[in-house]
Amino acid sequence: MLLIKQLSLAFYNAALSQFSEKDFLAAGFSRDYFSSLLDIQFDKRFHVIAIEDGLQDIGATPNKPCTYKFSFHNVKDFVSQASVLDGISTSAFQDGAPLLHIAELIANSQAILTDDAMAQAIQRQAAGVTILGNPRGQVLSPNETTTLLAPFIISCPSSNMPLPLVASPRLTVTQKGPFKQNQLISFSVGNGTLPSSFFVMYISGDNTKSVFPTNVRNNTFKAPTGSNMAGQTYVFVSSINTNAAGAFEQSEAGILFGPTVIEMLPLSRNATVFDSGFPNTP
Repeated sequence: MLLIKQLSLAFYNAALSQFSEKDFLAAGFSRDYFSSLLDIQFDKRFHVIAIEDGLQDIGATPNKPCTYKFSFHNVKDFVSQASVLDGISTSAFQDGAPLLHIAELIANSQAILTDDAMAQAIQRQAAGVTILGNPRGQVLSPNETTTLLAPFIISCPSSNMPLPLVASPRLTVTQKGPFKQNQLISFSVGNGTLPSSFFVMYISGDNTKSVFPTNVRNNTFKAPTGSNMAGQTYVFVSSINTNAAGAFEQSEAGILFGPTVIEMLPLSRNATVFDSGFPNTP
């Protein structure tokens, strides 16, 4: 979890050294929003220090920050990416905090999770997407988080302790969202090779579903979302049908590509069913 905090701090540092308050005002954002960015930057720095102190207190040596590359070309690029990155961090801490088994680290992580969720809300509003996109939060495992962070990382210090984390091959969405429920979406695995048979797995809130792909051509395919997807949603190519009884517990073992991140429109406020079936469900 130190990895994502160091990256997040570097992300905000890079943006706030590249863009001034005038740049944000010219792009249509308020002074209050820019002030919130400075608060978020401060919090990211605090999070890094808190995690490093916690590790040192138990006799561990924290890894040093890596070298990163970020691809925002203007203020609005940064805001859009910040919304997604803070969502990834929230999902990572939601999964990771209970795994630590050390009281001080758990307490630090739970406090950071709350702050990350508030930062995500600020950035989602600024990015023009629904703040409360999903009534349930979703989790990302350490490997899934690493997959999403890998494109930002150029190299890490050789003195860093190797982490037992594996990034899966990259999956990208080739359409611009946000997407509607039950919409057919296009994806690509780049230079990767798709197997002859696979499933597309969506994780949205605590709802995980597998669907059959359609229009499979070389390294591209399409897949329908469900009537139950909302907000920041993660998509994978998997060898496992997670709809089968007991399969969800093995879902990470079946990941072939991804995750990638998509934004789904929120559910209707009249929605009463939160585990409905999918079109084209295996």
